[in-house]
Amino acid sequence: MKFEGNYDIDAEPKKVWELLNNPEVLHKSIPGCEEVIQTSPVKYEAVVTLKIGPIKARFQGHAEMTEQQPPNQCVIIFQGSGGIAGMARGEAKVLLTPNDRGTELTYIADVVIGGKIAQIGSKLIEGTARKIADQFFSNFVNYISVNVP
Repeated sequence: MKFEGNYDIDAEPKKVWELLNNPEVLHKSIPGCEEVIQTSPVKYEAVVTLKIGPIKARFQGHAEMTEQQPPNQCVIIFQGSGGIAGMARGEAKVLLTPNDRGTELTYIADVVIGGKIAQIGSKLIEGTARKIADQFFSNFVNYISVNVP
């Protein structure tokens, strides 16, 4: 499934890029996140608990930021497993463009879901995946508005 979104952020692209690479900020921005560990300058591991329809699962996963062009764009490749509940994998292209407010963040995501979660209906899955992505970016934008002068 594919989806996208745009957010205006009151900070320069360089600062947004820096925060997008900060494990503490990621931990506070990812819905249901229990921990984020940076394992290299471009790789992260995370544990996230999510409820998707009637299924609640604890996912262990990893992400890697590739095709980096700081502070303008990158591709985040991610994969997570929730045991018998299922798995998710995909990628998201993130673009940071200067604008009048500071930065326009645009993301374009392509996600594949498998296992029990995939059996509960594509409309519910797509809506939940979109909601999780929107929550992440909303939390990220809110973090910046509260913590960046």
